[in-house]
Amino acid sequence: MQEQGNDLLRIEHAKGVLIEPNGTLHFFGEQRYESAFEITDENDHESSFNATIADEAWFQELTEKRGFRYQKTGDGSAINIHRQTPIWAGNGIIVILNDSHLTAKGDEYNFFTFQLPTQLSPEQQEVLEASYTGLKEMIERKHSYVDGMAYDQNGNDAWNDVNFNVDNIDEIYDRMNLNKTQGKKR
Repeated sequence: MQEQGNDLLRIEHAKGVLIEPNGTLHFFGEQRYESAFEITDENDHESSFNATIADEAWFQELTEKRGFRYQKTGDGSAINIHRQTPIWAGNGIIVILNDSHLTAKGDEYNFFTFQLPTQLSPEQQEVLEASYTGLKEMIERKHSYVDGMAYDQNGNDAWNDVNFNVDNIDEIYDRMNLNKTQGKKR
């Protein structure tokens, strides 16, 4: 599911997306509503990322250029995709993860994590601004929880003025100074 395009709303059906500084989107994994006991390589963040993006030349070149390497383990060790994405974000790659799953009662639990660099490129801004209305509608329709953080180059929380992560799409856009009217510049 690593098709490149400019349709950020595909995150509803993917496990994650990386947005390069040039604005190119790279989706990975397949969102399925299954219990934790039914996780497969396609609907697991790390396995699907390792299978579709980790070895791609563009990712290897970008991480080398930015001065960090992804350590592909896939063995549940402490070094995994979830521990490394703040460093990726701090070094210019937007990471959005779809953490949706079924609850023990079989209900959908929808959750999206936005990990952002403190400074977005103009191309990244354009993608996010153009996607605002659709993202907002999807988040409201699915009754999703949202978690947003910005990171510095060392992977440290840049929004340390809040006790918890920013938890709605509007506040994420406001903190990043993004326009919420389909890409029209302020």
